[in-house]
Amino acid sequence: MKNPHVSRAERVGGEIAQALARLIERECADPRLHLVTVTEVRMSPDLKYARVDVSSVDPAADGETVIAALAHAGSRLRRSLTSEVRLRVVPRLDFHWDDRGERQQALESLISRGLPHDGGGQ
Repeated sequence: MKNPHVSRAERVGGEIAQALARLIERECADPRLHLVTVTEVRMSPDLKYARVDVSSVDPAADGETVIAALAHAGSRLRRSLTSEVRLRVVPRLDFHWDDRGERQQALESLISRGLPHDGGGQ
């Protein structure tokens, strides 16, 4: 049963995210895409455009390099999506590097080092 609180764009974005994750793993032999994960897909209201956020569990992965590789493979991935998701029009894919994990690690590093106590009014 479909969740009535989830918009069609969110449902389609979720389907596309899962399909792209499978396609990248299965069809992209490019070593720059090793360990790349699709973190989120946000659809335009008309479902013609998809913003695809990706990251990598590989700490050596370079966001610009990954995005360039995905842009190169984009038309092939879009064609492959036609057999993976049921849509009248397969959306144009716009890939972006998701640096939330990197920012989280930086924040955790700062916290673990601890902030000096300034005595703030005590």
